[in-house]
Formats: sequence, structure tokens, C-alpha cells
Amino acid sequence: MNIFKLAGLLLFSILILPYSVSSISNESSLYNNTAINNTTMLHSGIAVSSSGNDSNVMDEQDCLVLANQNLDRSLNLLNSILNSIMLLLALISILVVVLSGAATYVLNDFRKKFKEARTEAQKSINDATESSKSLDKILFSAKERYEKETADIGIISMEKTPSKDVLQKVKEFDSSAETANVLDTFGIKLNFDDYLNFASSNYYKGNYKRALEFSNRALEIDPASPLGWIYKGASLDEMGKYGEAIKAYEKALEIDPKNADTWSNKGVSLNNLGKYEDAMKAYEKALEIDPENADTWYNKGVSLDEMGKYEDAIKAYEKAIEIYPYYAEAWSNKGVSLDNMGKYEGAIKAYEKAIEIDPDDADVWSNKGLSLTNLGKYEDSIKAYEKAIKIDPDCAGAWFNNACIFSLTGQTENAIKFLKRSIELDISFKEKAQTDEDFDNIKDEPEFRKLVYDE
Repeated sequence: MNIFKLAGLLLFSILILPYSVSSISNESSLYNNTAINNTTMLHSGIAVSSSGNDSNVMDEQDCLVLANQNLDRSLNLLNSILNSIMLLLALISILVVVLSGAATYVLNDFRKKFKEARTEAQKSINDATESSKSLDKILFSAKERYEKETADIGIISMEKTPSKDVLQKVKEFDSSAETANVLDTFGIKLNFDDYLNFASSNYYKGNYKRALEFSNRALEIDPASPLGWIYKGASLDEMGKYGEAIKAYEKALEIDPKNADTWSNKGVSLNNLGKYEDAMKAYEKALEIDPENADTWYNKGVSLDEMGKYEDAIKAYEKAIEIYPYYAEAWSNKGVSLDNMGKYEGAIKAYEKAIEIDPDDADVWSNKGLSLTNLGKYEDSIKAYEKAIKIDPDCAGAWFNNACIFSLTGQTENAIKFLKRSIELDISFKEKAQTDEDFDNIKDEPEFRKLVYDE
């Protein structure tokens, strides 16, 4: 039978139950009243006779018949009610059984599905375990190969002017760097040297933020390593965070106060902050420890240049060149100091020496062009500027210096064109153009005034 039909019958039985009970009560009352009335009539002296002639006389048999009829009707109804109650109880029993069966079915179905899900989950776990074991083998093999490939590289130094040997090490390391990246991604810890080499590799590529990140990773492994702090300081300095760089160098000096490179690097950051006197003290400390450090002599020359002490700067650059004759930057800066002293021929010779060592430095070509301009050799200077722009189209100094030549030679259109480009690349040339005498020939031109003075 449909469960909903059973529920309907149950509800109907429940609804008629109060009515049935009420009927029993009424019939019982009627029976009792009939019996009482009969007894009253007998005791009150009303004649109960077999004759039917007197209206006040009721035959005793009639009274008994009436009472029996009431009793029969009550008993019949009681029987019906009892049957209804039995039916109700039966329906309740059936409904309980049905509901119990439904619950059992649902429970059994749930157990079945749970068992299937558990089996599937266990299978997935087993598959994952096998995959993990396979991955572990692959990663272990990759790490062995990586360690073998990089065993002879050692720690790659982080220098302003890296030697060919250093750059070769960077190249060798980079060939295995991808493997190291994969290992690192899967949580295979690299060692201290690996993170420093990652820092150096990124430093030489100009990725200073990444260099800083790897320096910090190295320091997590060994915070007591001065080298880790030096690499961190060098990365921060290139990011323009000179104050933080100085703190990193000072931390390195707490660990190793006899490291000349650290003192020299601290001097560079102080110089970048404009603290030239403090920078000089740091360089002197570095030279006390290592007087043959070409980088320190070069850095000292830069600070002396900034202080306007050109002769002393030239001596510092020459000392750096004496230690390392192929120091292109030292040759170039010597040329700048000579130019500042008005020694243009000497400056050009210094620039040409720098170009022999590194012919692809746009700034050196631009500086050579400036000295040629100062000698009045405009055609040669234009060639030098064009070479600089060819090497580096974004060399703002070359565009500006070329604009100066065009102004001096009366080529107004080219002068404004090149000046505009230099300002686009470096806004500081806008202010410089306002005071540079080379633009006196075109300073009243509307386009010049609009470009330089926003008129």
C-alpha cells in the first residue's frame, strides 16, 4: 500500500476517535437514564401493567425492551469504536514498519555510497603516494645533476666592474639556474652558496630586487655571514635605498670589521647620499686594510670629483689603473676630471683608452663628443654623439650634447628636435638648457622657449 494512503487512513481514524468516544458516553448515559426512569416509575406508584388501555400505565415489558434497545445500540457502537481503535493501532504499526523500512533503505544506501567513496579516496591516496615517490626520485636526480654542474663555480662575487672570469661563472651558473629554480619551487632547499649565486646573477642582469630577495634567502640560512650582508647592501644601493644599504654594510662590519670591500661599499652608499667626507673616511679605512684594491681607489676618485678636487681624483683613478690597467670606468672618469680641468686633449686620450677596453659604452662616446665640442671639432663630436645614440638610443646626454652642437652651428630645427628628445629621456636637461650658453643662439626662438620655459 502506498505510504501516503496509509497516512490518510491513520489521519481519518484519529479524527473519528473523539466522536466515537463521545457517542459511547452518550449511549451509556441514555441507557442509565432509561433504567433510572423505569425504577422511578415503579417506586412512585405509577402502575406498570400489561394492559395498554391506560396512558399512564407502561407495560414492564415495554420498559425492558426500550432499555435493551438502548443497550444494544451502545454495545454495537462500542464494538465499532473498538474495531476503529484496532484499525488505528494496525495502521500505526504498518506505518512504523514502512517508515522503518524506508529509514533502513536510506541508511543502507548511504552506507553503500560511503563505502564506495572511501574506496575511491583510498585509491586516490595510493595513486598520489606513488606519484609523490616518482616525483621525489626525479627531484633527487635533478639535485644531484645540479650539484655536479655547479661544483666548480664556487661563490660568484658581486662587483661594480666584474671581470671576464666572474661573467663566465655567471654564464655557467645560469645554464643550471632553471634546474635550481624547479628544485626551489618544489621545496628542495638550496644551500647558502646557491642563493648568493642567484643574487649575483640577478645583480649583473640589473634585477636588483630579485638579487635582494636571494640575498635575504641566503641570510635565512646563515645570518652570521658577512658576505650575505654585503650582497644585500650592494643590491639595496643599486635600488637607491642608500640608508638601508649602509645598515647592511654596518651589520657585515660587526661580524667582520677587517673586510676592505665592505668599507669601500659603505663609502659608495655614503657618497650617493652626498656625505662625501664620511665616504672618504670609509675609503681610507678600506685602503688601510687593502691598499691594492682598485675599486676602492676608483670609488675614492668619484667622491673627490664630487667635491671638485679634480687633481686628487685623477691621482686616485691613476692608482686604480695602475693596479688594474683594463679598468675602463677608471679611464673614463679620468677623462671627465681632465675635461673639468680644461684639459680636453688629455680627456680625449683617456676616453679613447676606455673605448679600446669597452667600445660599447655609450656614455664614454658621449663624453668624448663633449671634449671634442670643447675643442671646436664639431663634426667629430657629432660623429661621437651619433655613435653613442646608436649604441644606446636612450642615452639622454648624447641627445643633449648633440643639440648643443646644432645650436652652435645654427641648425635650429635639429637643435630643438634633439633637445626635446633629451628632455623626454631625462627631465633634468630642461633646467640645464635654461643656463647652458650653447643655446644662446636659439634662446629667443618661440619653440625653444615653449619647450624650456613652457611659454
